[in-house]
Amino acid sequence: MTYTLKEAEQIEQPVRGARRRTYQKRRNRMILTEDQRSSFEEAAKPMIKWLCENCHPHVTAIIEPDRAELHEGVCSIPCNEFIKD
Repeated sequence: MTYTLKEAEQIEQPVRGARRRTYQKRRNRMILTEDQRSSFEEAAKPMIKWLCENCHPHVTAIIEPDRAELHEGVCSIPCNEFIKD
């Protein structure tokens, strides 16, 4: 879902670690224009294709401004019992 800058400033998010559930506005949230979204999709598809042709389904890629990493998921166990509200 995309938001205008004005809409994004009005979105409230919970503050972790607070005793009561308090909320604060997210300020530095990245907002993509439709052109940026389209450009991102165009850039991502070759990497998705490469992963499908060269790796198994448990491999993920992380792309950063200064590197690209491949990660292999060996074991994943979801556990939320220790996360505090």
